[in-house]
Amino acid sequence: MARRSRTRSLPAPPPTFLSVSGCSRFLNPLRYRCAWDARLTTEVLRAFLRSLFADQRRRARRRFGIPRGQCGSVTFIQRFGSALNLTPHFHVLVLDGVYPGPAHDLGSFVPLPPPETEDVARVLAGTARRILRIVERRGLDSSEDTLASDEPLLALLTGASIMF
Repeated sequence: MARRSRTRSLPAPPPTFLSVSGCSRFLNPLRYRCAWDARLTTEVLRAFLRSLFADQRRRARRRFGIPRGQCGSVTFIQRFGSALNLTPHFHVLVLDGVYPGPAHDLGSFVPLPPPETEDVARVLAGTARRILRIVERRGLDSSEDTLASDEPLLALLTGASIMF
């Protein structure tokens, strides 16, 4: 006699994550540059947070009439993956809502509903647009590699580790 399983299957999560596989052509060169350029890493993080906070403010304005909500986050920059390969990336904790008041008198926290797929797409597109502007402004879209010219062995090892 077969035993019935007592476990229940969980419902599928809502589709709030988007695939960014089309960005691989751009992502590895950006990671390579961020691995040794702390200012670039900071600018990339700022581009993401500005896009995310703009979307949170937009959703707070539309849903609750809050003209300029105050957002918050804490970020940890991790430079290596679990295989000890060089892969700079961010771990970001973000408030799931806004404070309605100005910085000197925040008021009570107003939670936002979870983002819809369109909201995630908007943040992704805004982040990509901002990062492309950074790349163009800094001239990183050229093939010039200052790390390779100054430290060729380090550049070779960095590139190999990021591709792993």
